[in-house]
Amino acid sequence: MRTLRISVPLSAEELCAIAVELLHRNQLRADTYIRPIAYKSAERIGVAPNDEDAFAIVALPFGEYLHIEEGLHACVSSWRRIEDNAIPARDKICRAYVNSVLATDEAHRGGFDEAILLNESGQVAEGAT
Repeated sequence: MRTLRISVPLSAEELCAIAVELLHRNQLRADTYIRPIAYKSAERIGVAPNDEDAFAIVALPFGEYLHIEEGLHACVSSWRRIEDNAIPARDKICRAYVNSVLATDEAHRGGFDEAILLNESGQVAEGAT
């Protein structure tokens, strides 16, 4: 949020309370994935930044993400990790997730469980998941 100058008018405690209420209202009682999303919300076309912000919280039932009992079958992806000087991947900006989506799709199509991304220097950067 800091990188994109997004402001949410609630405290961390208030956001947590909303997430808990969301769990109760949807009767989610198993492992659940909770994703808070803050975004620029101006109703216009263009790439110039704006000061209209919004947020949402999504809660989804969540089973086992990766089956790791017998280890993972991983490959080195032909996709490279986005460099932080292009799009700061460490900031978890939604648009940057497409980098991991492409790598994961490539891995799954090749029969692998996970993709390993290299940086532009060819060094291991992270797993797609």
